Amino acid sequence: MRRLWRRVDFIRPPRGGGRYGREVCHRGGGGAEEGGFGRLGVVVKRLILAFLGVASLGVLVAVLVGGPVAELVFAFLAVAFPPGLMLLGVEKKGRLGSAVWPIALLLLLLLLSVAGMFAFRGQVLGAPRVLGLPPAAAIQILGLFVLPLVVVALGFAWTFEGFGPTREELEELRSIGPERPGS
Repeated sequence: MRRLWRRVDFIRPPRGGGRYGREVCHRGGGGAEEGGFGRLGVVVKRLILAFLGVASLGVLVAVLVGGPVAELVFAFLAVAFPPGLMLLGVEKKGRLGSAVWPIALLLLLLLLSVAGMFAFRGQVLGAPRVLGLPPAAAIQILGLFVLPLVVVALGFAWTFEGFGPTREELEELRSIGPERPGS
């Protein structure tokens, strides 16, 4: 049985004063044009939330168990968690849009950086230096901090158009105009 749910729409102020917003009731699971998320959007959200839940439990178990395998599990799940949260943040009306590509690139970069750090683990004295640092430290600084910052900043700058209001929404806001006393 589908449940009724409510959302508050803050596009138009009410006529005659009162609280801003109007409440719209409709059946959940409708299409994007009805304000619902659609079936695909619900599936995507559930998959992301399931991954985040499993990753949280995996990190907790890895911390409690310890050992070399637990270190690997912890590291890979810990770096995969932020891109999962970002996917929840960029989801709009049941679609991930073009922002999924910078997030996928970020996830790949983070996973490769963790793999590289584990590959060069313990090579401090005899290893060649990268920017004056041991390889694992250079991978950590560049692959977990500097490059992800660049990927996220540029990726979201290039895909920002999908996050703002549409032309129709802007025209509707302009047609409303500010309410001025005495006009």
